[in-house]
Amino acid sequence: MRRARLLSIIIFGLVIFGFGTLHGELLILAIPFVLYLGMGLYHRPETMKLKASRVLSAERVRRDAPATVTVHVTNEGPAIENLLLEDVVPTGLEVVDGSPGAMVSLNTGEKVEIEYAVSGRRGYYRLPGLRATATDHLALFQKQADLSLPGRFFVLREGLRLRLVAIRPRRTRACAGLSPARTGGAGV
Repeated sequence: MRRARLLSIIIFGLVIFGFGTLHGELLILAIPFVLYLGMGLYHRPETMKLKASRVLSAERVRRDAPATVTVHVTNEGPAIENLLLEDVVPTGLEVVDGSPGAMVSLNTGEKVEIEYAVSGRRGYYRLPGLRATATDHLALFQKQADLSLPGRFFVLREGLRLRLVAIRPRRTRACAGLSPARTGGAGV
């Protein structure tokens, strides 16, 4: 959008100075900028109708074990030629394999899949959603949409391995049951 504003200011300035100074060269110099802006307006992205879903390989993992996140996106609207998809990764999680983003071109009804793996410190993480940004060929105009894909992710602490501890009663009676117990009787 900043580029479009800058182009508009350049065109407006050249036209004003061309008419103000009566120099046709300035008006002719404005023509390529007008064509550039016109092509951007003609190819600007329309409204996006995207459907997305997220699948986690596991909602609970150990600290050093990565979990795979798969995002499926389907275009239910008009064709989008330049679409940047970015799955928002919360702070504390680290992407260890793949990429949470992709630059794609989607026709109507076409699907795309993004897959990556994350791991992190112990804690509870909310995966908020997917950010989609569509731009024209010349990157003058863009449309952005945030798709809500709520998800949660638990990173558990490592369990401690204890050596085998024999738990026995202090003493047993003569008439023990099937397993030794602290009190006499038929057994536990």
